[in-house]
Amino acid sequence: MERVYQDMNVLSCGATIKSLGIVVRGVVILMADFKTIGIWGWYDLGETIKPTVMEVKYFDSGSVDTSPINTTNNFQIQLRFSKAMNKTITPTVWMDSNGTLDPVVPSGAGTWYDIIESGDTWRTPNIKLSGDHVGTVTVKASGATADDGNVMDVNNAVDTFTLQKSKSYPTAVKCLFRDRVRYTKTSGQSLEIEATDAIQMWISGDIVNEAFRGTTPNAWITYSTSGDVNINAGDGQKRIWAKFNDASGNETAFTGDAVYIDRSGDNIGWIDCTNGSGGATIPQSTWQLKKEPYFFWSAPSGSVSFMRGYSFVLTSGGGTEVPDSFLDSVKPYYDYKDNPIKSGKWKFIVKAMDDAGNFGNTITHNIWVASGDTFDTGRIRAWTSGDKVTEIPNGAVTWSGDASVYLEWQDPSSPEDDTFYINWSGDTVTAINYAAKTTNANYTTPVLGQGIWRIRIRSITGLGVSGDVSEFLFVWASGSAL
Repeated sequence: MERVYQDMNVLSCGATIKSLGIVVRGVVILMADFKTIGIWGWYDLGETIKPTVMEVKYFDSGSVDTSPINTTNNFQIQLRFSKAMNKTITPTVWMDSNGTLDPVVPSGAGTWYDIIESGDTWRTPNIKLSGDHVGTVTVKASGATADDGNVMDVNNAVDTFTLQKSKSYPTAVKCLFRDRVRYTKTSGQSLEIEATDAIQMWISGDIVNEAFRGTTPNAWITYSTSGDVNINAGDGQKRIWAKFNDASGNETAFTGDAVYIDRSGDNIGWIDCTNGSGGATIPQSTWQLKKEPYFFWSAPSGSVSFMRGYSFVLTSGGGTEVPDSFLDSVKPYYDYKDNPIKSGKWKFIVKAMDDAGNFGNTITHNIWVASGDTFDTGRIRAWTSGDKVTEIPNGAVTWSGDASVYLEWQDPSSPEDDTFYINWSGDTVTAINYAAKTTNANYTTPVLGQGIWRIRIRSITGLGVSGDVSEFLFVWASGSAL
């Protein structure tokens, strides 16, 4: 194929001209030993210009690398040629290395791209680079053919780059507070550390343990999978940071953890009690017939660490403290409907525990219960003449010239003013028809005649709860044998 270039300036030169350069489509063509034909000369350029490599780029997973280049399994070389290229012909690219082995460019088609000219850029398939190839690598190429049929000259030095072994950073990296709690009141903390292939670590943050951090702050120390630190003073969020390196000095990015220090407890404001859920209020320190109280209290407001639960106790003792334990519930109430309480004086004591483990204040509600339980008088004792000199044995014959009997019994100290009902009758009388009553734990009978007497006493509380009957039996013989 012949092309004729027109509109060219005709050059006139002397016979001494040895070479002439002509620029066609940006390519400088040197014509050595240019000869004249007479005064005027013509030179037929034809299509003799071969393609050359104008630019080399290197790619690792789509990113352009510049020398030095790390070893990778996804390495590619891109060549841009000086002319429009024949896309049906695959160039040959190979590499030499001063390492142990030369890298191998896989056979098969790469990819043509249109950068400036149509199909002027070719990229190799993926090339696997390894540590055996590390060193100075020379890229070579041949076989690329232009659209006009001109084939590139073999280029044994397309480009040269330095190949280095890829960095292998420590993996599985972590540095955590071992307890894995969000809130705590404890300044002393243990760390859980992990970094595969690490030989050193750098620990810092809101801590004050220089021995663990190194001889100076922010120093590299020997890698360890654990360590104890002390968190610095003051409440609030505390952080810890760590990074690691390997034998080659490759450093990881920072990793870390955070915990919130809270050393203040949360207080409960008030406590109340009703007869069951939604029932009538049960005032403090007042005897009641209710055995199934329902206690409820105010939840702390503005808690930093949030509520973990409440600790409470119902005690009949004189203590005012509640154990440092908690129910796994944040409900500010408790119902005794399934656990009725016995009669007596009780203290319900409650306090709150936050998520950091702090307990707040304790508050108390007193409840006095007298429902369904008996308050018995217990043992009865008797004396003649009311002088407590001559005691009358229970069930025995008693000789006395005094027909009156002085009685005394145990006061059960039941709630709300006990009243005692007394009955005396012959042994054949079984019905208890109380003949007298008193609010004292003693009584002097009227004159009793000779015979068998059964004295019975029962207590009734002001709340209407009756105790069991207590009995005293004797035979009265006034002055003579029966």
